[in-house]
Amino acid sequence: MRWRCLAPLLAASVLAGCALGPRPEAPVVAPPAAGWNGQADAAEWPAADWWKVFGSPELDQLIATAQAHNDDLAAGQAMLRQADAQARIAGAALLPTVGLASLTEDTRKISPTGQIRRYGTLNGVFSASYEVDVWGKNHDAHSSAIATAQAASYQLAVIRTTIVASVASTYFNLLATQDNIASLHQQLADGQAILNGLIRQQRQGLVTGLQVAQQQALVEQVAASLPPLEAQRAHLVDALALLTGHNPEGFSVKGGSLASLALPPVTAGVPSALLVHRPDVQAAERALAAAGANISVARKAFLPSFGLTGSGGVGSVALASAMAGPASVFDMGLNVLQPIFDGGRLHGQLEAVNGRYQELAADYLKAVHQAYGDVEDALVTEQGARHQFDREANAVQSARQALAMARAGYGAGTTDMLPVLAAQQALALADTQQIQANLGRAQGLVDLYKALGCGWTLPS
Repeated sequence: MRWRCLAPLLAASVLAGCALGPRPEAPVVAPPAAGWNGQADAAEWPAADWWKVFGSPELDQLIATAQAHNDDLAAGQAMLRQADAQARIAGAALLPTVGLASLTEDTRKISPTGQIRRYGTLNGVFSASYEVDVWGKNHDAHSSAIATAQAASYQLAVIRTTIVASVASTYFNLLATQDNIASLHQQLADGQAILNGLIRQQRQGLVTGLQVAQQQALVEQVAASLPPLEAQRAHLVDALALLTGHNPEGFSVKGGSLASLALPPVTAGVPSALLVHRPDVQAAERALAAAGANISVARKAFLPSFGLTGSGGVGSVALASAMAGPASVFDMGLNVLQPIFDGGRLHGQLEAVNGRYQELAADYLKAVHQAYGDVEDALVTEQGARHQFDREANAVQSARQALAMARAGYGAGTTDMLPVLAAQQALALADTQQIQANLGRAQGLVDLYKALGCGWTLPS
């Protein structure tokens, strides 16, 4: 009789499930070409501690401090704990719920004859309830929560790799700024020495006041370039303080010269394996997987749900004059719930999760395309910066030779002061451009390591 009553209900549920339409299609990622950026595939990836190849103990210490005390990283770790807790909460629906209820009462009654009777009541009941996951809806909800927690762990890896790359990039900017400051101090000393010589020659009537004024203007221009660079250096030190979780006040960085760093050769990563070396791509994939599981939950919400409930225990009454034996209590039930009319709520929920899946599918494809684009851009940038640095090094050498010849010609009286002024300005420009090119090389390596996942790989 019961199965005959349930049969039409189940048939209607199956028909309702068939009317929900197809699931959204999963995105398909096209593999890259075998020859990537004109280079053969290589099997080497950046190590997890890739920053140590630069050979800077101070950079190693700054990154270690940032990994331990960065505020954004601490917030990401808290978000991961929340996601893990939500996964445990979702998994609880797969297990029965058991409870214990106990009740004691102390009662006094007065009989018509005026006699006071006192008795106590004790009830103890165990209760249990369990939703039979016939269609796997609770399992899908648990899978969605697990995928969300995995996405949170990969987002934490994104935060960590971004922070490490930011510390390295900021530190290299600081070294380049210090190189510019040192270069300006050297230019200022050389210009002042020439100016002092011109002043002495003017007193002897050998040069005109115009030549002295021209050199004086050049010296003042160099001196005026120092305060902005000093301010920039202070800003970069403050940025490193914040990245390492410190207050800027009292924080100091020794720094040094960018030229003292060891810049390793570049090896491109394997394109087909890039997707498991980028935590942002894996985070997008896990978010998409969670959305897919939510679609299953929304589709199965149209099907009936089955629940088991049961309770059992004992109850006893102790009178003032006698003791009654305990009475056993037991109850068990099966309930079936089939949605019939809800005003379109279930269909609206299904459309919402379908739309969310399509949105995350587009985000996943965007993350994949961005990953390949980042590596392509980083390779091109690093190659260009390397070639530029070689040319700028030659330009600096030529500018130094030109300045030496101009000063020798002026000292011999074969030329006036104009070639010396022009040579000084050319050397200053070449020196600055060489420092920027060297910074471009270092930044290009950081960008490339970041594009390749900063040594991160998908956990087994």
